[in-house]
Formats: sequence, C-alpha cells, structure tokens
Amino acid sequence: MAAFSSSWIRDARRRLRELPKTAGFRQIRRIAVFVVGMTVLLFGFALVVLPGPAVVVIPAGLAILSLEFRWARRWLREAKALARQAGEDLRDGRPPAQWWQRLRGRLARRRRLGRLRRRKPPENPPAPESPS
Repeated sequence: MAAFSSSWIRDARRRLRELPKTAGFRQIRRIAVFVVGMTVLLFGFALVVLPGPAVVVIPAGLAILSLEFRWARRWLREAKALARQAGEDLRDGRPPAQWWQRLRGRLARRRRLGRLRRRKPPENPPAPESPS
C-alpha cells in the first residue's frame, strides 16, 4: 500500500485542482476519473476469484476514485485501517480476525453514528403558563 500513500493522492488532487475550472471540464474530468477508477476497481474484484494481485488492484482503484469522490476516500481509509490491523495481528503472532467481521462491525458503527447525526434534537415544548 506504500504506492498509494496519502502524499501521492494529495499531489494528484492538487494537480487536478490546477486544471481549468470551467463547469464542463469539471464534469468531463469527474466522468473520466469515475470510468478509469471503476474499471480498475472492477478488475480488482475480478482478481479476487481469478489469479492475480487483487489486494493491490482494489486499493489502486479506490485511490483513483478518491481523487473525486468522498465515498471512495472513506472506503480507502477503511481498507487501510483493515490492512493495518491485519498486519498488526500477523506481526504479533495472532491469527488475523475475519476481515468481514471487522468490516461489518465498522459499518454498523457508522450506521448508528449516521442515524444519531441525522436525528433532530427534540423540540422543547413551550412551558405551561403558571397560574397567577
């Protein structure tokens, strides 16, 4: 994952921001990043069942998509955290926990936090007037 470090992504984002600022160009750039990133990502998912380095290609696709899309940045951040945790487990001599269990727990926590953020605080009902 060293090839997809934050500094590389930051540099690519900076270069993309330096391109012309017209609305049409932004849309074309966004579509191009989407098509290239999704192609690489889908190829990486195909490599899960085919012989090949899916562990390298999937983060590459997410890194490309993260240049334009926040959801891809979140997924890339989650993938990095899961990889880091698995590496720590292996380094400490523990068998790595099932990655899907970790991912399911992370997603459940995010859903709960999202619901809490979306809830509107209860409105304070007007205080009853005191009899005078």
